[in-house]
Amino acid sequence: MGEEWRKGWHPERIAPAQSKDTVLVVGAGPTGLELTRALGQRGYEVALADAGTRVGGRLINDAALPGLATWMRVADHRLLQIQKMSNVNLYLDSRLSADEVLEFGFNRVFVATGARWRKDGLGREHRTAINGIADADVVTQVFSPDDVFAGATLPSPVLIYDDDHYYMAGALAERLRKQGLEVFLVTPSVKVSEFTDMTMEQQRIQSGLLKMGVRIQTTTSIASVSAAQDGGLEVELANTYTDVRTPLLCAALVLVTMRE
Repeated sequence: MGEEWRKGWHPERIAPAQSKDTVLVVGAGPTGLELTRALGQRGYEVALADAGTRVGGRLINDAALPGLATWMRVADHRLLQIQKMSNVNLYLDSRLSADEVLEFGFNRVFVATGARWRKDGLGREHRTAINGIADADVVTQVFSPDDVFAGATLPSPVLIYDDDHYYMAGALAERLRKQGLEVFLVTPSVKVSEFTDMTMEQQRIQSGLLKMGVRIQTTTSIASVSAAQDGGLEVELANTYTDVRTPLLCAALVLVTMRE
């Protein structure tokens, strides 16, 4: 990134293949699809394999969130281009181990298998796991966006902790609220989904959540989590400026912090 001019790269002028190397790309998310499209355009023989039954990777879940359906065009466009290429083969429902990858004998292998959301709270605000998050009577009530996408049943009320600051926490809050759950959204930022200022969506996102009844608390981090007497969770919140602590009771905690 940022090297295009110095290295003479151009998005519409891709150098032809310089060898007869065969290529395996593992993972048909946005990165794997674009990599495969570019390698195919250059003339390489490429096999693209994915463990799922659809291309798109994380886009499959993201595009299912409220208002984000058009994001799937990122995958659809690249799939269309790949399908036009006789030198590219797509293999879905093809989970591969490291040994299986090596057995195929491809000259080059690219791993584009993406990342998973962390469930320990590590992120911008917390450089170590949140205190108490891994306790046996707590961890079963802590969820990630991946768990929500996988169909986990969340009890109400739900606390969403957003240390990612982009679209995910706000979209999840909208989705869960529409399902009838009571939702709290807590963030160390001064506003919800702060990075969406760059896409001119922030005001609409925060306004929409407030009108839906999502309870928002900004400039607030999580100091610790423990099991509550009623079987839920007691979350100790901390003001990011004063460190004043306040308790909040919830039945489930969704962490939107960072991917691994």
